[in-house]
Amino acid sequence: MRAAALRPDRVTALFSGQGRKITGVVPGQLSVRARLGYVELDLTQATFQPGVTVIDVRPFMGYVQIRLPAGVRVESEGRALFGFFALTGAGAPGPGDSASVVRLTGRAVFGFAECYTGGARRLEPGTP
Repeated sequence: MRAAALRPDRVTALFSGQGRKITGVVPGQLSVRARLGYVELDLTQATFQPGVTVIDVRPFMGYVQIRLPAGVRVESEGRALFGFFALTGAGAPGPGDSASVVRLTGRAVFGFAECYTGGARRLEPGTP
């Protein structure tokens, strides 16, 4: 049996976890899937091409966490069904301030999709 090749435009976790850090150029279309698993995607040191980068996020009974650098404008078109789809940011640029736009699309079904931008971080319970 042949091992599946890693695709730079897709991150998938099925009954498992995936931690991925991209430090090069992010593809114009990126697909993130978590089926009864979790994906942690770190794009804080990645380079975004001018224009729109679409990240399609689809957790099903899973969890997706995406971290983006400061200076990238983010548009969220994601939604949830019995789940959670959120964008948290600090110091995000206003419209027209950045040549790069990240558009989050997708649907969280019985799962969670969270995107953190500009130094925002997840706080653990009990943290001030």
